[in-house]
Amino acid sequence: MKTRSAFLLFLLPLLFFASCNQTSKSQSQVQKSKNQIWEVREKNYSLDIEFIDSIQFYVEKSKTKPVDTLQKITDFATAKKMLTGVVEFREHQEYKGLRRILFRNGGIYNSPYDEEGFVAYYPSEDIILFEGGHSSDVSFDLKDGRETEIAGNPDLMYNSPQKTVRLNGYYPGQECDTYFIQKKMAGRFENIIPLSEVFEKREKTFLCHIPEAFWQNEEVLYMKEVMFWEENKHVTKYYKITLINTNFEPVKEAVWRSKNPFDFIPEGYKLFKDEYPAEGQEDGLIKGDLNKDGLEDVIMLIKGTDTSMVVKNTHGKMVDRNRRGIIILFNKKDHYELGLKNYTCFTSENEEGGVYFPPDLGIMVERGNLKIHYAHGRYGHWAYTFTYRNRDFEMIGYDESSNHGPVVLSETSINFLTKKKLTRKNINQAEDDGGEEVFEDTWEDISLEELTRLSEIRNFEEFDVSEAYSKP
Repeated sequence: MKTRSAFLLFLLPLLFFASCNQTSKSQSQVQKSKNQIWEVREKNYSLDIEFIDSIQFYVEKSKTKPVDTLQKITDFATAKKMLTGVVEFREHQEYKGLRRILFRNGGIYNSPYDEEGFVAYYPSEDIILFEGGHSSDVSFDLKDGRETEIAGNPDLMYNSPQKTVRLNGYYPGQECDTYFIQKKMAGRFENIIPLSEVFEKREKTFLCHIPEAFWQNEEVLYMKEVMFWEENKHVTKYYKITLINTNFEPVKEAVWRSKNPFDFIPEGYKLFKDEYPAEGQEDGLIKGDLNKDGLEDVIMLIKGTDTSMVVKNTHGKMVDRNRRGIIILFNKKDHYELGLKNYTCFTSENEEGGVYFPPDLGIMVERGNLKIHYAHGRYGHWAYTFTYRNRDFEMIGYDESSNHGPVVLSETSINFLTKKKLTRKNINQAEDDGGEEVFEDTWEDISLEELTRLSEIRNFEEFDVSEAYSKP
């Protein structure tokens, strides 16, 4: 018995030491990194940003399998051939610029600029990249029309191994790139973390340029940043970014296909209803067959909802000066598809009219064509006629009547298809005394390279129809 007791007395200190040693090991295993770590906690996301050294960066990189690089087409002729029917270019000698994009979801973009030069096309992402002013990146996702702030520059993309998240960015034309993290949701990438904004907020400086990055897995990103101070002088930093939580609900976007016409109204807009709607238009929908398939298509006037545009007019009355736009939907029997959108081409209905009220805007379908009509009371009226061609609505006619009260002073009618212009001038000097109107007709030939497209008209109030043609 004495021997057994002595053995236990000997064993107890060893067990205590082993227990303490095991506790010490356990604590060392959960001990946080000694590196500086930012804990970023926002409403929709949380992440930790750890400052690491170059050794840790390249050791971890050596353990990570590279993700396939994206195919990049820089040869303009090759890209142009691949994008036939989708992208139209402006070509002037060496300049290869953007004219129009017919997105694969039915949307249309018309470039108002002449300075967007072709850089590359990335087939796997279906993104086209241009160089804009100040060498800035200008890009478009050809699938759905999303632009640079979401499409980014594929040269700055770094995908995770399973391609569920990625680092993306673009050059905005200043000193540093802009970066953001995206997550794949419902088949496409959405912005979830404005990474450059995070760094600016926490470090009071910009996240400048990331020449190297890789994802260890779907939650951990390693980045190398280079900040240029002066010529041949720079600072290099390394980071480990861990995504903790990314609960994100994208902003509702306008759809391009739906059974419900009202689903096409984008965020920040509402349906505009005429105070005195025509018969059958009480719901705010204008209907008629615009693509000659025997089905009634839908036209909607929409209006912005920006509260800052509710202002006081010259009479002291608060009025809504948000601009209006147009959406055209094609009827496909069991659903509608987007035919055209131009969100801000019309002024509000509450503009100042001076000594007279402003023109009244009317939209209608006549003989399968879209007619945009302005009525200006005793001063007359004018109208633009558009027909559906080349995946857009092209202007084929213009009619104008200049009046003095009930008396017509002159009339103008232009047919852009036949390239003929008719001017009718009232030559009766007794017109003010109620005499009969007598018109003198003058016919002219006009020339034009192409028809004006409705999607390209930014502002009807500034649109001069005489610029749509010239005299031969």
